[in-house]
Amino acid sequence: WPFILSLLREVCLPSSSSFPNYHRSKMSDELIPSPNLQFEGSAFFRLLEHDPRVSRTAAALNGWTDWFKKIMVLESNEERCNIFEATFRLMPELANQKVLRRMFPRHLPFFPFCAMINSWPTDGSLPVSLLDQAKPKTKKLGKMHYIALVDCNCSNRDEVALWTIGNGLAGGLLEAFIRKNYSLEVVWAAAKKEASGKYPQFCEYYLSSALNRALEKGGPYLDELLLRFLWQNSGHCIDLSIDMPDWFREHVVSEASSLSTINLKWDVRSPNSEVLVLPTLRALRGNTNLTSLGIDCSNGDTDACIDSLYRVLAHCKALEKFAFEGCYGEPSHFHIPFMENLDDLQVGYAVLHPNSLEPMMSTPSIIRIQHCALRVATATGDILPDCYDGWARGLANNSR
Repeated sequence: WPFILSLLREVCLPSSSSFPNYHRSKMSDELIPSPNLQFEGSAFFRLLEHDPRVSRTAAALNGWTDWFKKIMVLESNEERCNIFEATFRLMPELANQKVLRRMFPRHLPFFPFCAMINSWPTDGSLPVSLLDQAKPKTKKLGKMHYIALVDCNCSNRDEVALWTIGNGLAGGLLEAFIRKNYSLEVVWAAAKKEASGKYPQFCEYYLSSALNRALEKGGPYLDELLLRFLWQNSGHCIDLSIDMPDWFREHVVSEASSLSTINLKWDVRSPNSEVLVLPTLRALRGNTNLTSLGIDCSNGDTDACIDSLYRVLAHCKALEKFAFEGCYGEPSHFHIPFMENLDDLQVGYAVLHPNSLEPMMSTPSIIRIQHCALRVATATGDILPDCYDGWARGLANNSR
């Protein structure tokens, strides 16, 4: 009871009497009216006082959720902040007690700080000092928590976003910050944090997704320094089907002639394929440093891009790793020359020419082929035995 009374004294919750309720302002001795709240979750606090284990029960969760909701619907942003501040100061363990949110199916539970970021009214400012109080001990948040963190509509959402980034809670959210029209300052902070991550493969994926999103979004995200930074740290992975500034297209084409690793994506149905893809592939043909090439595309057998890709593979003698993935449901046609230094080959969703089987089996020590078909020029479409003979010859001669 002393604990409950201290909480009531701090936030001056109304009693059943009809007298006005007041509490003292932190800045002065002036008495100001307290919010007219009815704390329906009081039973939760009484139980928590006597037995901390109750915080893990459904009743405790519902009680805390009720208390949280009552505060969130207050009209006064100052009162909302004051009551939350008192709540987390008196009961810091509540930062680890999730609240139910109805923003997703099944009323998923969220940590309080995440629910605050996601639910704070648009006309109110969410103090980062309050988020410091409400931050849970764990950094292992569920996927839905990360999704909710970018759906912030409070008046200082950029400041809140910078807080989440600075506290290491925004991993993988860079592309979402761009999609949700956050400021360039937030995007830069998230990009630098992502680039310094522990797992390069994931970092490159997130940065390449952000690069493509920035090109699509345009506006302030076409900042030259930002695009160069994303490109440099993305594993040089880019979707060439996206329209982009002339200077950046020329930069990509220029670097394609000297990079050791590059990953390209395009769609032949895009009007940009001739403008962006072919110049990049032509630049790759003269690249003597290229050791790793990834292609993700959708195109037909007669597409000029595939003929140009064949010449890239034939000319880049230093190539050690090649990955090709076509479009699901619409496999891409392509053929592979003999590549003497190729060690890792990955092919998916492709229609292969029979004359590709022997060279693709001859040198790699790692070969992954999935969801592929052979294209044989016969009236019935039957696969001729000599196609498999080429496959067998390649494997028989593969010393690796």
